Amino acid sequence: METEPQVRLSDYLEQQGRRARSAARVPAAMWDGLLEQAKPAERLGIAREAYGRGLLRLAFRFCESADRADKHLSAALAADILHFAGRPAEALPWAAKAEESRADDLVSSLWDMGGAGRMIRILRDLGRQEEAVEWAKREAEAGDSFSLGMVEFLLDLEGRGQEATEWLKSRGDGGDAYAAWRVAQRLLNAEFLEEAFSWFQRAATMQELSIPVELLEAFRHEGRLDDLLDWLLTLGDDLPVETVRLTAEVLWEAGRGDAALDWFRRAGDLGDGDAETEAANRLREAGRVEEALAWLRASVAAEDDRGSSFEDVRGGALWMAIDILWKTGRTDDALSWLERRAAVGDRRAPLTMGLLLRVEGRVEEAIPWYRIAARVGNSDALEWIVHWLEREGRLREAMDWVRPGAEANNVKSARKLADLLDAEGRSDEAIEWYWRAFEAGDVHALSRVVSGLAGRGTLTSALAELGLQSRAGSSLALRRGAELLWEGQGLEAAVSWLKSLYEAGVTEAAVRAAELLDDCGETGEALVWFRHAADAGNIGYRERGAGFLRSAGRFEEALAWYQEAAAVGEGPVLHDAVEALSEAGRTVEGEALKRWGWEPDGSVSEPWKAPPPSSRRAAGVRDGQGA
Repeated sequence: METEPQVRLSDYLEQQGRRARSAARVPAAMWDGLLEQAKPAERLGIAREAYGRGLLRLAFRFCESADRADKHLSAALAADILHFAGRPAEALPWAAKAEESRADDLVSSLWDMGGAGRMIRILRDLGRQEEAVEWAKREAEAGDSFSLGMVEFLLDLEGRGQEATEWLKSRGDGGDAYAAWRVAQRLLNAEFLEEAFSWFQRAATMQELSIPVELLEAFRHEGRLDDLLDWLLTLGDDLPVETVRLTAEVLWEAGRGDAALDWFRRAGDLGDGDAETEAANRLREAGRVEEALAWLRASVAAEDDRGSSFEDVRGGALWMAIDILWKTGRTDDALSWLERRAAVGDRRAPLTMGLLLRVEGRVEEAIPWYRIAARVGNSDALEWIVHWLEREGRLREAMDWVRPGAEANNVKSARKLADLLDAEGRSDEAIEWYWRAFEAGDVHALSRVVSGLAGRGTLTSALAELGLQSRAGSSLALRRGAELLWEGQGLEAAVSWLKSLYEAGVTEAAVRAAELLDDCGETGEALVWFRHAADAGNIGYRERGAGFLRSAGRFEEALAWYQEAAAVGEGPVLHDAVEALSEAGRTVEGEALKRWGWEPDGSVSEPWKAPPPSSRRAAGVRDGQGA
C-alpha cells in the first residue's frame, strides 16, 4: 500500500529560493534602472507590474515612456492610474489620447476593457455630465453599441427619458437596428403598444428580429394575438427559434391549443430539440393522451433521424412516452415499444425496460435487460442494478457486478466494491479497495482509508500513510491528517503534525495550519503561520493576514502586511490599505496614499505631477519624483 515519496536533492534549494524571492522587495535602484534602460516595448508590462504594487508614480512614468511603442494601451493605463488615484482632471487628456489612438492601434484596443466607458466615467466624475453624454453620442454614431446604451443610461439617469427616446429614434431612422429595437422596447414599457409594434416591425426590416415576451403578452391582453401572428408569419424562417417557441407557449396559455401546436411544430423544424416534448407534455397535462403519444413517437423518430446519442435515460421523448403508457395502465404496450426500440439500437431502451420491469415487481426479468444496458455502454445501468441488489441485501451479487470494473481500475467500480465490502464487515479488504479507488482518482476515498485504519486502533499507521502522501503532494492527505488529529486529539496535536511536515519541506502545511488556527480564533499563532505560508510562496496570505489584523483593529500591523503584499507583487492591495487608514481615523493619510501611491521602500510618495501626453518628456528619460 505504501508509496515512497519522490524527492529530488534540489528540492530544498528550490524551496529556499522561492521563499527568499517571495519575501523580497524590488529595490528602488532596480526600478530606476528599468526606467532608464528598459526597451519601449517592455515598458507597458513593467507599468502594469508597478501599478499592481501600488507604485503609482513609477507606473505612470513607465506609461509615459511606453507611449510611442504602444500608444493606445499605455495611454489607457495612464488614465486608469490617475483616475484610480482620484485625479480625474489629469486622467482626462490621457483617456482622450487612448481614444484618439484606438483607430491606429486596433489590435491593442481589443484588449482594452475600459474603452469609451473610461472617458464617460472620468467626465462624470468631473461633473461634466453634458460632455459625457455628447462623447457617448459621438462614439455611438461611430458604431459603438456600448456607447449607445450609455447615452440611454445617462439621459435616463438625469430624468431625460423622452430625450433618450427621441435620440434613439433618430439613430433608428438612420438605419441603426439596435437603436430601433430599443425605441420599440422603451415604447412597449411605456404601454404605447401601437407605436412600439411599429418600431419592432422597423427593427425587423433591419434584421433585428428578437421579440420580447412582453409584446406577445400585450397583444394577448388586447385580444389581438392574430394581428401579431400574421406579421410574425411573414418573417418566415428568419424568425429566431426562441421567438417561435415563445409564441407557441403564449398561444397555449391563451387557450389557443391548436395554433400553439403549429408553432411548437415550427420551432421543432427550426431546430428546437425540446419543442415536441414540450408540446406533448402540455397535451398530457390537458388530458389529450393519445395526441401526446403521437407527438412523442414523432419526436423519437426525429431523434433517430438526427442520430442522437442517448446517455441519460431519465428524460426525453422516449421516457415521457413510457411514463404515460405505464401510468395509464398500458405496461405491455410500453414493454413492446421498448423491445422494438432496443432492436433498432436505442441504448436507452434496455435500461428503461429493466427499470419498468423492476417497478412492476418482475425483478428476475429485469436483470437480463440491465446486463444488456451495461453491455451497450449505458453508464446508469450498473448503478441501478447494484443499488437495487444492495437495497435487497444481496451484497455478494452486487459485488460480482462491480468487481470486473474495479479490477480494471474503474474509479467508480473500485469505490463501490469497497463500500460493499465495508457494508459486509470485511474491513481489511474494504481498505485495500478504498486505497485502489484513491490511486485511480477518487480523492475522497482516502478519507475512508484513514477512517478504516483509525477505526482499527491504528491511528499512527493512518497518520504515517497520510504523511507520506502529503510529502508526495497530496493536498487531500494533508487536510485529512490535520482534521483527524484535530477531531481526535485537539488543535495543538494537529498544528504540531503540520509543523513537522512544513519543516520537512511541505510548504502547503503552513497554509493549512494558518487556516486551522484562524478557524479556531487563535489570532496570534494564526498570524505566525500566515507569515510562514506567505514566506513559502503561497500567494494571498500576506493580504489575508493584513485583513485578519485589520478586522482585529490592529491597523498599523495591517498596513505593514499590505505594504509587504504589494511590494512582492501579491496583488493590488493599495485600495485595501487606503480603507484601513480610513477605518483607523487617518483619513488624510489615506487620501495621500490613494492620490500618490507608494514608493519602492514602502513610504508614501511625495506629490508628483502627471503632465498631459502633449507635454511628456522624451521616452526612456528618467523623471524625478517631483517632476
